[in-house]
Amino acid sequence: MPGDNVMAASGDTIVAVATPPGEGAIAVVRVSGPDVSTIIGRVIRVVGTGKLVSRRVALAWVIDPGTGKKIDQVMAVYMAGPRTYTREPTLEIMCHGGRASTEAVLEGVISAGARLANRGEFTLRAFLNGRIDLTQAEAVLDAVRAPTRAGVEVAVDHLSGSLARAIGSIRDNLIAVDADLEATFDFFDDDVPAIDSTVLRARVDAVREQVDTLVRSARAGRIRRHGWRVVIVGSPNAGKSSLFNALLDRPRAIVTDEPGTTRDTIEETLDLDGVAVILTDTAGWPVDNRRELGVVERIGIDRSHDVVKGADAVIHVVDGSGYSRDGFETHRMRISTLAFGAIQVIAITKADLGQDPTLHAQMTTHMGRTLAVSAVTGAGIDTLRRTLGELAGEATRTGGDGSPATSVVVTNPRHVALLARASGALQRAVKGISAGLPDDMVATDLREGLRVLGEVTGQTVTEDVLSKIFSTFCIGK
Repeated sequence: MPGDNVMAASGDTIVAVATPPGEGAIAVVRVSGPDVSTIIGRVIRVVGTGKLVSRRVALAWVIDPGTGKKIDQVMAVYMAGPRTYTREPTLEIMCHGGRASTEAVLEGVISAGARLANRGEFTLRAFLNGRIDLTQAEAVLDAVRAPTRAGVEVAVDHLSGSLARAIGSIRDNLIAVDADLEATFDFFDDDVPAIDSTVLRARVDAVREQVDTLVRSARAGRIRRHGWRVVIVGSPNAGKSSLFNALLDRPRAIVTDEPGTTRDTIEETLDLDGVAVILTDTAGWPVDNRRELGVVERIGIDRSHDVVKGADAVIHVVDGSGYSRDGFETHRMRISTLAFGAIQVIAITKADLGQDPTLHAQMTTHMGRTLAVSAVTGAGIDTLRRTLGELAGEATRTGGDGSPATSVVVTNPRHVALLARASGALQRAVKGISAGLPDDMVATDLREGLRVLGEVTGQTVTEDVLSKIFSTFCIGK
């Protein structure tokens, strides 16, 4: 069993408010456990002469079990196990959504014999009772926290069992290889023929490639879950903050005619076609590298370098009214060095002030994605926003590196780390086969791969890992 911070006794009946705190139309109080029927008898009075029938919603009063006083009029539904979220008898009370009324209902149920649930305990019970595997349990939290539609879609996909099935298929293939290999030394006296090393290596390598395909999907998964990171860079007073505000369609960053207004990074999120685009404005990069920088300016530039290193895309802002070729080349090389592999888009700003007609052609020759924009008139802003949306959408399918899309993507860092470990174990097995190591030594690496894959889905997970995972859930989930 996991530690006490996640779950105390599985035989307890637990209760929690399943809706966010605060004032609302309704709140949901969720109860699960073996004593649900007893608690119903103590706190629920169905309006009229009826009683709660499993899976039928009824108008009822919640009664204080000590005084018999009415606490609130509610809608209540009882669900007999095992066809419930936790596979236990369950009661859900939909009461008025004020803080006082919700707390009164909660206290009434606790007085009737339930205890307050720990974080994630309802989902933990669903996992422990075999209704869902660990990837599905984690997908519950991902669905709650997803910032955009793309994040919800991948969470729901995992909740439906897509990742569990993919891992299960890989484990089945690996179990078959391991069983055939172990038969050669477990039944050595029965003259079981050895597996040809070339065939064995090919079989293990095929399983390893299945694992690596999931690992490679992690970048696309990360973008779907957390967003596509876009950083705006360029010279001081080139129009970065104005462009930042224009893309957001609100005055988020301070804009003045004085160069160097932005000294720190500013981050906001755009929802573009269901993908979270995390937009970051940065301190200006000086064109003259020989100029001595002040302390604050240096810190601002260092921070801009840090965020560029983690960027999926960079918008290189070029002042169309005062273009410096040397400055452009210096910044272009710096971007390529800091954000190797990131998509680069050039935004030629201040289009309303007039520009050298050859400038756009020069930029396109360098980079291929060049747009003229004006934060004052709005010219080109919608086009840039649409371009970012298209690039972000493509990144959710390929990770932004051009790799082919996969039907299942991995979004959870825990899963990525475990899959990488499983791949490492299988790679050691392949090397061991090539080196002619004994079959039992190769089998040790195969079993390690199986164990780690089982930790992804929860088949071999430890109590400490479960405690860590479910302690991140909210109470009532």
